[in-house]
Amino acid sequence: DATDSPASATGARGAMATLTMTAPPTTIGLPRVVAEPVEVELAESAASNRESTAALATLSSSKMPPLSSLGITLYMAMLIGVNLVIVIPTADDYAARLGGGQVFSGLMIGLVPFAGTLGVILTHHLLKSWPMKLVILLLAVGMIVGNVLYALAGLTRAPMTLLCARSLMGLCMGIMVPPTYIRHNVGIGRRSEIMFYFSAVNTLGYAVGP
Repeated sequence: DATDSPASATGARGAMATLTMTAPPTTIGLPRVVAEPVEVELAESAASNRESTAALATLSSSKMPPLSSLGITLYMAMLIGVNLVIVIPTADDYAARLGGGQVFSGLMIGLVPFAGTLGVILTHHLLKSWPMKLVILLLAVGMIVGNVLYALAGLTRAPMTLLCARSLMGLCMGIMVPPTYIRHNVGIGRRSEIMFYFSAVNTLGYAVGP
């Protein structure tokens, strides 16, 4: 028995060492098991973000302003054409009654687009500092005053009243207001269509004016 005890003890320690060395670690696979659901959640979140971005882009591209506001803007575009050419049939006779000749009547017609060029610069600076609604109201008042002055020139018998009236009309014509409104309020998917309507009603004004 005494000779067997050391061997048995040595065998027991060897067995324990074998068990200790060959015991498989139980935590090696845990990070992989935990990482897989996280990766799935991240992929689903990215897909959801892409879908939301695509939906917002589609909604933004088809954005439209209220129909009443768009109608007023297009009506303004037509009035711009009307005010530019409405005096053409009567300019010679009106200028002659006030003592002006053909050169004066031509100047009276040409002042509107010339002053309109300056009006574009003026309107641009106004839109940078004032709300668009206020700018449109100011231009409308100026256009009304210009037309009233033009009508009253026959009573004042002053040819310069015609030139002042037509210059004021050009300054307050606001040719850049409708395109600016369309650019800010119409989505890119509908912008070409609305610009087509703008061109159509503006050309209609040139036809209706005379």
